[in-house]
Amino acid sequence: MNKKPIVLGVFLILLMTIISPTTSISKKSSNTLYDAELLIEIINHNTARITFIGCPGKEEATNIEWEMKYTGPFVFLNLKPQNGNITILRDGESIEISYEPKGFMLMLGFGPISFEVTVTEDYFGKITESKVVGFLILFLISWK
Repeated sequence: MNKKPIVLGVFLILLMTIISPTTSISKKSSNTLYDAELLIEIINHNTARITFIGCPGKEEATNIEWEMKYTGPFVFLNLKPQNGNITILRDGESIEISYEPKGFMLMLGFGPISFEVTVTEDYFGKITESKVVGFLILFLISWK
């Protein structure tokens, strides 16, 4: 039997991913020896793409730590940041990561909801990208 999530409450979501173009941020290392880039691209309300663009001398990014979370002027209960590790990305490679809520979720408050992705790699340091993906009015209760 396939269980579908049940959602109760008063929730208005304006999916900015439909209205506005995909946002991305890249950071070049301050090391002038290489001209490589590590890019974060937020695709929609729960998915991001991490891309590595290499150059001679820096053909791969290794041990990339990532974290995804929702932020805003409200209270989240049982909706914690999710994180992981990408062992290696070679020149031109990208990987998509998605936030998967687990179990019971409660959001309270009023205001914009932002989806935030942070990537850390030794050469590039810490890169953070966030995008407003909705608007919360009062509360949202969800469970799977």
